[in-house]
Amino acid sequence: MTIGDSGRVPALSEADAKELLLSEMVRIYTDEISRCEAEPEYKTSIYTGESYEKLKSDSENISVDLVEVFGDYYVFRLNDFKQYIYVNMFSREVYYEDIDSITELYLKPGIADIAELYY
Repeated sequence: MTIGDSGRVPALSEADAKELLLSEMVRIYTDEISRCEAEPEYKTSIYTGESYEKLKSDSENISVDLVEVFGDYYVFRLNDFKQYIYVNMFSREVYYEDIDSITELYLKPGIADIAELYY
């Protein structure tokens, strides 16, 4: 059992985590839209016309907002989705909340597949 501060110093500040996550989300959206434009069959197999327009619209105004600090994690929300992204302030590891999980909180490594957010 530990009481009080362990003396660990975070490797990422809240602002740095937000900036890195935002730049990664810009890259992910840009790559997905480029793939859809280059591969129309991929686009139509994943997106409806409405969901693709939402993807494009969201890509023009990406927001990554801090929701809370939860233990060693900064918890961010992407755009208006209910899915959360966890960034470990010490190790820089990134996890996302599996919204299809039966359990209350199930984290998977990385950032969710962007296409899954627009099904």
